[in-house]
Amino acid sequence: MRDNYFFTLINPRKRYYTLAANIILLINFCLLVLGKLQPVVFAMSSFYYVTLVIFFLLFIIRFYFLVKYDRLRFTNLHFGIIVAIYWYIVHRWDIALAVTVLAVFEYMVNKDTDFYFTPKGIKIQTIPTKTFSWQQLQNVIMKDGLLTIDQKNNKLFQVDVSDTLIPFTEIEFAQFVANNMKQQ
Repeated sequence: MRDNYFFTLINPRKRYYTLAANIILLINFCLLVLGKLQPVVFAMSSFYYVTLVIFFLLFIIRFYFLVKYDRLRFTNLHFGIIVAIYWYIVHRWDIALAVTVLAVFEYMVNKDTDFYFTPKGIKIQTIPTKTFSWQQLQNVIMKDGLLTIDQKNNKLFQVDVSDTLIPFTEIEFAQFVANNMKQQ
């Protein structure tokens, strides 16, 4: 029996959230190309064209990493903040704030959830991180692809882990939980 158990719960809707975020960034790029939101953009025409080239290069870099490595190293959060900086420079604080908020929310939603089970307790790596000591728990069960964490204050946490690759058996996990629940 091991001392620690760990697995990652991957968000199945991540693909759709990323698609929505990419559409929002594409709309921003189109607004930038049109440049009709404020006359300030045309007053700084050299800045405008340099910005267009930079955004075009950033899109190419993003999709290069997506195709070559099958993941984005240059995330929507990074790209969204760069787009927001542009809108801030052209004095469109409202759009800058909206793009920043959307980029941060997209990052938070797409973050995978890590579960750590140690002799000290359970740590669920989300935003915000949830930590439970074994003294706070009434029972922890993983059965038929469903993880249930029952707290003594009558709060129940359940998550479907049936589609997740878990590197241990339910019996091993049950023994680990039983040993730690006894020691509390």
